[in-house]
Amino acid sequence: MGKVILKVLLPRNRDREGTMTVEVNGRAIRKFKVSGRGSAGSGDTQFKHNGNTPTGLWEGKGWQDTSKKDPFAYGPYGAEILEPVRGNALTASTVFHRDLFRIHGGALDPRPDSPWYGKLNPTNGCLRLSNQDIKTLSTLLYNASIDDDKRSCSAPQVWVNVQEGATFDDDDDGSNTCSRAPYNFLTDSAGITLRRTP
Repeated sequence: MGKVILKVLLPRNRDREGTMTVEVNGRAIRKFKVSGRGSAGSGDTQFKHNGNTPTGLWEGKGWQDTSKKDPFAYGPYGAEILEPVRGNALTASTVFHRDLFRIHGGALDPRPDSPWYGKLNPTNGCLRLSNQDIKTLSTLLYNASIDDDKRSCSAPQVWVNVQEGATFDDDDDGSNTCSRAPYNFLTDSAGITLRRTP
């Protein structure tokens, strides 16, 4: 069974695309363009319904068929189901009740009058690759599931670390957080503690 780490580096301005580096058993084998822009609007919307993809650590929980979903929105090649583990990902899920996160495809926007023309469209908070790239990712995950020694297949262990900024920090444990702005409306009486970056 292979260990797959998807290192996602998104710009703070989520109107711009980021990158997803695919590592299998510690070796970088592919890089894709990725969007982590939510449809809730610009700015730091990680905790809003349909907001940007939250930063933090996620565990891949398996591949989902998307052949019966809207091909423009999801693409026909499937999606990786994501479960939050740490960081803003876990806060968005447990405190703000955001759910149904995936890595999926979708057609590039064909509308000349759209601000997303020729780019990956915003989602409801998922990570979006192009249709061709999600197809390639599914092949990489399938290949990581093959154990040549045992001549068998088992699901690969998939981890997704989403960070914002200019460079990816390999020492980050997935607890990276965004700006203080989303926390301003929380008080001590809310009974939760959130880690903030300086």
